[in-house]
Amino acid sequence: MTLLQRLIDQAKNPKGFVGSAILQIMNVAHRGMNKWLIDSGTIKDGDIVL
Repeated sequence: MTLLQRLIDQAKNPKGFVGSAILQIMNVAHRGMNKWLIDSGTIKDGDIVL
């Protein structure tokens, strides 16, 4: 299994130290999009956001 395949597997199912690092990277990468959604006002009380 190549390093790239291992990283892809961690992105699919993060676990362990590497999984924690992947989750941190994902959180930082998606921060702007999440902020935009919240600031846009499209989420109302009672909405369920996955």
